[in-house]
Amino acid sequence: MTGDFMQGWGNFFVAEAGAAAALAGLLFVAISINLTRILSFQHLPTRALEALTALLSVLIVSTWSLIPGQPSAMYGMELAATGVIAWVVHTLALVRTRGAPRYSYALRVFMNQVPSLPFIVAGVLLMAAHAKGVYWVVPGTYSRSSEVSTNLGSFLSRFNADLPGNTIRRMRQVSFRSGRLRYQIRGIHEVVPLERAKRTTTVS
Repeated sequence: MTGDFMQGWGNFFVAEAGAAAALAGLLFVAISINLTRILSFQHLPTRALEALTALLSVLIVSTWSLIPGQPSAMYGMELAATGVIAWVVHTLALVRTRGAPRYSYALRVFMNQVPSLPFIVAGVLLMAAHAKGVYWVVPGTYSRSSEVSTNLGSFLSRFNADLPGNTIRRMRQVSFRSGRLRYQIRGIHEVVPLERAKRTTTVS
């Protein structure tokens, strides 16, 4: 642990480091498995980078906190640097995904910009010898969790929108609305000519 002002924080940072490392590993595996599909969407690779950066920033901050004997000024510099780097990465990601669909832009900006600020504030206060500045790390870690949840929600909503079943249902609705289509969807896997579909009494 760091100096005397960090007494009693050990269990908290050990838990945060373990949770962040585990979630980052799971997220990395999930991205690797679905890499081809993620790359097929313009904004999802950037959102994946955001989620990984959020978890890695919590892991790095927790690791800095477990270094024994370092002065508060050094610890504050480490926190501030981590927060600034994470903020720069997230700001660049925000600019790249500004035109992406399916999210509220105000919520997007809030969840992108705010989580990095507590780490920066904590670092500045600790460099100014305010020991209570370490408490700002707590909202920083929890806001990171909310940010990761928001990014994962973007993944799930986008993937769910393009599942084969949903695609078939959209095609079926189009076929019912338009008489110009030559084919009609039955069930999930069967496509039949329109003339045959008219003679069919039941359509699944």
